Amino acid sequence: MALINARRHPVRLAVVLALLAVAATVLFVAVRGGSAQAPASSGAALSLRWAAEPGELEIVAVGYRPREFAQVRVGSAAWRRVRADGTGTVRLSVPVDGASAGTTVVVDGRAVAGGSRSLAGGVPPVVAARGPADAVPWVVSVVLVLIALGAAFSGRRPAGAGTRGEAGNPAAGLALPRRAHPGAHRRGVGGPGDTRPVGALTAL
Repeated sequence: MALINARRHPVRLAVVLALLAVAATVLFVAVRGGSAQAPASSGAALSLRWAAEPGELEIVAVGYRPREFAQVRVGSAAWRRVRADGTGTVRLSVPVDGASAGTTVVVDGRAVAGGSRSLAGGVPPVVAARGPADAVPWVVSVVLVLIALGAAFSGRRPAGAGTRGEAGNPAAGLALPRRAHPGAHRRGVGGPGDTRPVGALTAL
């Protein structure tokens, strides 16, 4: 099997690259979509989502006075004091039981203008376990990669690979004719074909 020649088969090379690009895109979308979770929020000011670690809930609340403390409470648990960052955003990750979907989350503090600011939302449900449908993008990507590899490597054998010609056997060019013999041009001394003078023959 020989690798595709880019100069001789530019269209085939373009098809191979396109298949690999599609396979990579399918995998990227599958991984990105599988890790993303829709947050449950009471408007754009409060965002609640499950973190990558199981049992960790990420709480993000905006609109509070920068560098001041706010209080966060999940269900009937104790209040937690969290300092807002320079943009007035309160961020906190708390361990929450996955079965407590719908539990109230409250963030209470001071707004930028100085008044009281309280936001509330509910714990989002845990993302359902993965099923057979999640394997479809991987199967599609594997098939595309196999097709690309099949197109990249031609099934033809290189010329002269199965026969021993001049390229495969350097001694083939030195082969003598079948009826010829290396010593055929030599003739016996004094034979009918010897044209040397008689004196030379006597000296020998």
